[in-house]
Amino acid sequence: MQTTAEDTRSALIAPDRCHELAAQGKAVLVDVRAPEQRRLMRPAAAHGVPWRLLRRALSQPGRLGVDMRAWEALGAALQPLQGRRIVLCGNTTDPVSAGCYLALCAAGVRNVCVLDGGFTALKRNEPATRAASGDHLAGPGSDATSASRTPVVATADEVMDVLDRFESAVLLDVRTEPEFRGFDMPAPGWRAGHLPLAAWLYWGELLAATGAMVPAATAQAMFLGRGVTPDKTVVLYGSHWTHAAVAFLALRRLGYPDVRVFAGFRPDGRSHPRLPLELG
Repeated sequence: MQTTAEDTRSALIAPDRCHELAAQGKAVLVDVRAPEQRRLMRPAAAHGVPWRLLRRALSQPGRLGVDMRAWEALGAALQPLQGRRIVLCGNTTDPVSAGCYLALCAAGVRNVCVLDGGFTALKRNEPATRAASGDHLAGPGSDATSASRTPVVATADEVMDVLDRFESAVLLDVRTEPEFRGFDMPAPGWRAGHLPLAAWLYWGELLAATGAMVPAATAQAMFLGRGVTPDKTVVLYGSHWTHAAVAFLALRRLGYPDVRVFAGFRPDGRSHPRLPLELG
C-alpha cells in the first residue's frame, strides 16, 4: 500500500506555523530530546516522551533492526494527543526526531510531523521556559493506535526483491562516502562496501548549517540526480536506521509515495548474510 499526498505533505512544519496551530489548539509539541537537555530548557507547553520508552524505540535489535513493540508503545503513549497535530521536536531536524517520525508512521499514528530545525529554530522564534522535572506524558496506555498503516520498514527479503526489479525500485545508501565505497570499516572482520546497484547520498547533506532541512527544491535535485524518482519504490539504509530516517523524512516531505527503511542493515552481515556487498 502506498501513502497519499495528504499523508506526506506535512512531514515538516516551520516554527511560525507550529506557533500558529498551537495557539489555535490544533497542534501539540512533543519534546524527544534526552532528559539532561530537557532539564536545561523546554519549549513552553511541550510534552515529553518517557525517555526509557524513547530509547527502546530508537534501538537497533535483532534481524529486523527495530523494536516494533517499542514503536507500538510509543504510538500508544501519544494516544491522548490524537486529534491535534503532533509536532516532534529534537535539538534540530536530527536522526532522533526523524527516527521517532518513522516509528510513529509505522505504528499507524496519523497527523504527526517534525519541527523543522527543532529546538534550535524554536528558541529563535519564542522564549523557552524552564522544564518541569519528569515527563508530561505517561507510559503507554492500553489502547494502541490502530490507523491504517503503510509499510515503512523493509526486510532483507524485500531488499533482495528490489535487487531483482531495479527498473521500478532503487536502493539509497545514506552512510558516509568512505563507508559506502568500503574504505572505512568500523571494526576488524566487518564486511565492507554497499549493496549492489545502490545509489549514495550522505544523510547529513539533507540538513542545512542551521540544523533545519535544506529547501525542498535542493533536496529534490539531490534525489533526482541519484535516480531516486517518485515513481519508484525507494529503500533506504545506513549505519543506523535513524540516519536513513532523515532521508525518509525528506522524501515524505517531497511527497514520494513508497519509501521504506531497511533498518536491519549492518556491515558485519549478521542480520543479512545472503545480501551481497560491492566495493567502490
